[in-house]
Amino acid sequence: MLHLDTAEQVARLRAGDLDLGVIDYAEPAPPLRMQPLYAGERVAVVLSPGHPLAARPAIRPGDLAGETLLSPSRTANPAFHDVLDRALSGAGHRVRGWRETRGSDPHDVLFGVAQGQGVALGPSSILRSAGELGAILSSCLLDPPVHLPDIQLAWRADPPSALADVAQEVAAKLYAFSTRQ
Repeated sequence: MLHLDTAEQVARLRAGDLDLGVIDYAEPAPPLRMQPLYAGERVAVVLSPGHPLAARPAIRPGDLAGETLLSPSRTANPAFHDVLDRALSGAGHRVRGWRETRGSDPHDVLFGVAQGQGVALGPSSILRSAGELGAILSSCLLDPPVHLPDIQLAWRADPPSALADVAQEVAAKLYAFSTRQ
């Protein structure tokens, strides 16, 4: 098992160096096949300690207009960035600007938020898995709601992997469970 960003997983799947990938989002293109693995979570805005928006029950359109949005490098998954940007704009949420962090790990973004460099977006569960950072940062849900794209299981269709058949079965069950919650 390897921990790789989406772009690296897609490249290795296409080259035949990886049997399966669990990716945030990517445009499906031959020879890859994809299947939803887990329903996309609702998006939350992650805020630094004492940020004025932290006291709000939800982040409404216009609330982020003066904010800088921190994000991992767009090159790690350009399709994901595009889909998220369209979803935000479609719900009326706009920011002053985007700033990429140096690393592609979500913790790099959270460290930037903790240092007051901007705000971030993430799944509503992000602070539960952020360790000590989760204890000092706060989050607010967007209203109207925006959801992240579904987490996808990806595999190379040609040549097919025997592992892919079993994984697709498991993925279907996990996705059904995730959409009931």
